[in-house]
Parts: sequence; structure tokens; C-alpha cells
Amino acid sequence: MTKTSIFIRNLILAALLVAVNLLLPQAFHVFGPQAGRLFLPMHLGVLIAGLFLGPVYGMAVGAVSPVLSFLTTGMPQFPAVLFMTGELLTYGLISGLMVKALHKLPGKLLRLYVSLIAAMVAGRAVSVILTVAFGSLLGMKAAMTAPLAVIASLATGIPGAVLQLAVVPVLVVALEKLSAFAQRRIYVGEE
Repeated sequence: MTKTSIFIRNLILAALLVAVNLLLPQAFHVFGPQAGRLFLPMHLGVLIAGLFLGPVYGMAVGAVSPVLSFLTTGMPQFPAVLFMTGELLTYGLISGLMVKALHKLPGKLLRLYVSLIAAMVAGRAVSVILTVAFGSLLGMKAAMTAPLAVIASLATGIPGAVLQLAVVPVLVVALEKLSAFAQRRIYVGEE
């Protein structure tokens, strides 16, 4: 594939992941208003973008998704959208950087899981830091103390973390196989 065709493919995939990030939370909200907070559906597309497309696209999907969701649906609400943007941007950046840095680590799934867990920890840390540092400035009713914010963030996100660990690596491997298959088909078709 040429650099231009790779760029176009990555741009289209990033746009599709943003669209998934706009639609998936709406589907989860059918199960109740807290389903999004528990299962973190918007995180899925960002993590996939970082692991499959790299840190720049992962960061872009992470920055654009919550802002577009806020502008189109009002969710996440203000000021949570600011903290979530920082968290998701971090997810995309760290997952993409880690998977590249670990390219010599044996085993594709091991690289994906280590990168995914590092991104999850870094993103949650950024969310907690932003919440504690700027929560009271942005009118949050009771800015949490750091320990309380960490406990609340981790406890609420456990089902989402389990979902991410179960689904994201499998989807990334499937996308890689599909991409390799499509490249072979294009290459064979050009002969």
C-alpha cells in the first residue's frame, strides 16, 4: 500500500471509530442512565484506535469523540466532558505509544494487553488528576479529595475495564487480520 492509501485508510477507520463512539454509548443508555458510567463504551473505540492506528490517530479519536458526543447529545455533561476528553486523549496516546514501544516483546496478545493496561491506568490517572485539580474551579458541587476520586473512579469503572480487557485485544487482532487480508487482495488484484 502507498503512504497515501494508508493515510486514507487510517483516516476512514478513525472516523468510523468516532462514529462508533457516538453510537455505542446511546445503545448502552438503553439499559439505564448509569450503564455508560459502568461500561465505558466510548473508551472502546479510542483504545482500538490507539492500538491499531497508532498514537496520533488514537489521540485524535480520544479528543474528538467526547466533544462531538457532548455537542450532539449533551453527554457527557459539562464539566465531565473536559475530564473525559483528557482521559480518552491519554488512552489513545498511551496505547499507541506502548504498542509501538513493545514491538519486540514476544506475542501479539501480550503486547496488546500490556499496552491496554498501561493506557487504562494512565487515562484513569489523568481523569482523577483533572477532577481533583479543576473540579471546584469548574463548579463541581464537591470537588473530591484525591483518595476519594481514585476509589470512585476505579470502583465505577470495573465493569468497563473488564469489557475493555475482554473485547479490545480481540477486535484489534481481527482488524489486523482483516487489514492484512485486504492488502493481499489488493496486491494480487494489481498483478
